[in-house]
Amino acid sequence: MACCGHTSLQFAEERTDWQAAGMPTQAIDWKYAIGAEPTDTGFDASVLSLFRIRPAGHGMERVVFDRLGD
Repeated sequence: MACCGHTSLQFAEERTDWQAAGMPTQAIDWKYAIGAEPTDTGFDASVLSLFRIRPAGHGMERVVFDRLGD
């Protein structure tokens, strides 16, 4: 779920993968929005692009956004 949250916030704030991956360590609102623990150090930015490739490879690009809206 963290990748879904990251992707949604990244899109809303027009951030690069590198910026979005670092946001939970810089902005407490991102940490709360994605449900991360206060001590969570985040993850490498490459995870976000890999996360987006999986649904895109199966023609399911909108599934993440549609499910978040439910």
